[in-house]
Amino acid sequence: MKNLNSSQVLAAAYIASGNMKSEAAQKVGVTPQTISSWMKEPVFVNTVESFKATLIYSARDRIRSLGIKAALTLSELMDSGCDASKLGAAKYVLDTINLTPGSGEEMGLWDNAFNSKSTPYLATEEVLNKLVKD
Repeated sequence: MKNLNSSQVLAAAYIASGNMKSEAAQKVGVTPQTISSWMKEPVFVNTVESFKATLIYSARDRIRSLGIKAALTLSELMDSGCDASKLGAAKYVLDTINLTPGSGEEMGLWDNAFNSKSTPYLATEEVLNKLVKD
């Protein structure tokens, strides 16, 4: 397997970040035809895809952390002195978790978060150990 040089790695990162091939070429000092040639090499394409996956996972993690912040904000609103804020936050939470008696999905999203078949939002021991090591 061929290793990529630094220009190829940078170009792969630029392309994965959404830059056009011509923009990536200009930034790394090669021609767009060179980028097109690199795009035919599996190792280059795999590197672009790897960078894309990293960006997607990073964005997903950021959105999840914002979800935690949003939940804390709702909690603060529910504890605030303003009845209108309390009521609005409570209604939003109940609507979000689909707490409708008799619907067969009384807990909606809440059940899904704790379903053993779908626990992507819960940290596993493996993930926690990795975080501690890093």
